Amino acid sequence: MTKESISSAPGRVCFAGEDIDWISGPSILCAVDLRTEVKVKSNKDNSFILTTQGSLNSELKLASEEIGIYSHSVLDFTNAAIKIVKDLKIKLSPIEISITSTLPAKAGLGSSATILVASISSISKYYGLNLDIDTVCSLAYKAESEELKTGAGQMDMYSSGFGGLIYINSSTIPPKDIARFVLPEDFDIVIADTLTPRNTSDVIRKKRLRYQTKEPKIMKYVDTTEIAIQEMKEVLSNNPINMERLGILINKCHNSLRDHMCVSTSNVENGIITSLKNGAIGAKLTGTGMGGCFFAIVPHNKTERLINSLKDMPLKVYVTKPSGKGLIIDNI
Repeated sequence: MTKESISSAPGRVCFAGEDIDWISGPSILCAVDLRTEVKVKSNKDNSFILTTQGSLNSELKLASEEIGIYSHSVLDFTNAAIKIVKDLKIKLSPIEISITSTLPAKAGLGSSATILVASISSISKYYGLNLDIDTVCSLAYKAESEELKTGAGQMDMYSSGFGGLIYINSSTIPPKDIARFVLPEDFDIVIADTLTPRNTSDVIRKKRLRYQTKEPKIMKYVDTTEIAIQEMKEVLSNNPINMERLGILINKCHNSLRDHMCVSTSNVENGIITSLKNGAIGAKLTGTGMGGCFFAIVPHNKTERLINSLKDMPLKVYVTKPSGKGLIIDNI
């Protein structure tokens, strides 16, 4: 065992493919420089103490027999991470796990995936395991799908683990097709949180029911978005990237989320319209929808103008860049 283990993982915005990962596979995601850090150290008390700070503020004390018993709280994700590591036949000793994050919770930026990826990495490292990123991502998906049963797909775990701008095809478990791209440095990603959290599991459950019945609107969303993903992949493969065309495709994907998936809100729409009028080349809801965040891709020289245009709206705005770094592990 190490004396102390620290891991951190980035959140993400989804350029294209919300829910497509669990329907047919492909999506395009960009990690951003908002991160979750998980620190693990020994605990003299005969229990597992889990604490979060920032937007995820919560605390939980677990006896060993309570590992794997969930209470519908944000700390369920770290509890599930402990359970997943325990299932690797590791003898667990009491630990204290502290989580800090610059990501807003339940806002469409993959915060739950960052907790799982960073927690599994840090916990396993503390107990002496050296897991590679592929394994950490696979275990994080196992925690979400088998332990917590949220209904989410694989894309967020791999975006958080690998970082950068990636195309990922989740039609297999684990994904076999991951391609990397790089955005021009003179563009920013402005993220706006509508400050309307939602229960991701509940929203996904309703979407799955719609898909199971082959509801026409959701089938139109799937068809439209799959085509846009493949075209976006081609655009990103070119050097230089046609940023105007990329923006058009991002807008197209948002319009389908609004019109076919029906998960946008008036706050999101007002923010996106304003962003596009003030320098953004593309803007889109990110994540499950029904609240949460939208993002805008904007040339750096127009970022201040865009931010000023949003200042009177009920939003919290973050100016970010793509994060080339995914999971980061540090031992003390």
